[in-house]
Amino acid sequence: MSRSEKITKRVFEMLPGLISWFVITLPIWGGLLMPEITAYFILSFNAFWVYKSLSSVIFFTIGFFKIRNNENVDWMSKLRRLENVENSSKQLLQEVEELKSKRFSPIYFDKRSELKYPSLVKRLIFS
Repeated sequence: MSRSEKITKRVFEMLPGLISWFVITLPIWGGLLMPEITAYFILSFNAFWVYKSLSSVIFFTIGFFKIRNNENVDWMSKLRRLENVENSSKQLLQEVEELKSKRFSPIYFDKRSELKYPSLVKRLIFS
């Protein structure tokens, strides 16, 4: 690995931490140096998290009611109405096993494995 690649890698390793510390300390030093911009940043930051909180509550509520509706379904009667249940279930299990056996590996993705990925990405994709 060349010197420039090492520097680039180190910069990208430091970037998430630098951004986090920038956001955490911005209200302190930003309020002194540029109060209006800091105020707009804080307001937009708060608005963003209010939006995220409300969307979480909405989707939680939707999921809750979907679960409640599915609790009232008589699944056994639906299963009895199916034709050829044994073969259908065997076919589904076979498809699931096929999906489990096809792990991401360089055998299936030759061209992608030639690219240079960070070690974490390699472990997640190719192991």
